[in-house]
Amino acid sequence: MPASGDPVGFKAVTRRGKVSERAAEKLDDLLDLALLQNNRFIREFLRSKRVPMGTTKQEFENRLRTAVGSRIVTLEDIREWLAGVEGWGNQHVFPFEVPNNDRDAPPTREEFRIRLTAARLVRFLDAPIPQNPSENLALATIRHSAAGVSFLWVRGSPALIRRKDLDREEEIDGDDIEFHAFERRWSRVAARFEWRGSAKLAAVFLARRDESDYMQQRDRLLEMVTKVLPSVANWTPLDIPRVVTRLDQAGLKAPAAGGRREVRVNSTVFQGASANIRLSANSEQDGYQDDADVREVRLAVDTTKFVGGSGDCYVSPSDDQGEFHVRLYGNEKRLLLWEKMTASQVWSLLIYLRSQV
Repeated sequence: MPASGDPVGFKAVTRRGKVSERAAEKLDDLLDLALLQNNRFIREFLRSKRVPMGTTKQEFENRLRTAVGSRIVTLEDIREWLAGVEGWGNQHVFPFEVPNNDRDAPPTREEFRIRLTAARLVRFLDAPIPQNPSENLALATIRHSAAGVSFLWVRGSPALIRRKDLDREEEIDGDDIEFHAFERRWSRVAARFEWRGSAKLAAVFLARRDESDYMQQRDRLLEMVTKVLPSVANWTPLDIPRVVTRLDQAGLKAPAAGGRREVRVNSTVFQGASANIRLSANSEQDGYQDDADVREVRLAVDTTKFVGGSGDCYVSPSDDQGEFHVRLYGNEKRLLLWEKMTASQVWSLLIYLRSQV
């Protein structure tokens, strides 16, 4: 197993002091995972604990170690925070609509335990997530709560953290060479199935780095899930082609005065019987509908005669959240989330997209 990054300026002391030696080992592992998260999420976590934030990964690590040593932050605080940010966004998503009937209602916890026992998976119920998983994707834990049901698979993967403080320049054979330093850490890569009962939505989530076999991997994960939740096999994938068309239509609407623009469409492909219409901005950051002439062309298209083939857009689901970059693949009923997000942001986006159907 690859080792964690070397601790910086940290000494394990007795329980009477601040952090036990065993807790120090756990802290090293947790910090490896924490420091791989989006800097904005780390700053928000530190701010919520009233800990000075810093600006670099090295400063984040030192502040977190000091906060744990002072008992301002606990290891459980870090674990709970990781549950909401680690492995969310920057991933493929296959969403499903869950029928609103008793047969497809979430099972009670006791019924769920019985199903897990029959499938020989009960040992995974509420199992802790390994902090240093192997390099092979494997089921890590299964959770049942009032919010719904989740299956989580993890694998380990080396990752690099930028260390500007260790950069250097050196003259070699008369040439000035600049070295940029990175620290190797051990990260977790997640795949998951989640069913949110109240939202009547479920989804399979796969990390982008696994995209070479994402369809096969989705099917492998669902094969295990259906051993416990057989009704999943009959759930309908979210109608992504319709979502593509509706988002494109939403992008044509001007926001109310002072209001937010819900959708900014970079590109859309409408599929016909034997040919496609593709409307696209020249820049990845722009909306094609901002071009007055292209907008006129789009308004002339009767979308009822076409199917939404694919789309690339920026969506703002609510006033209190940012704009999220999403690519939609109609034929595969698949989404690609381009950036790191929190769990609440991902589900807010999925609920918004479902509202377009």
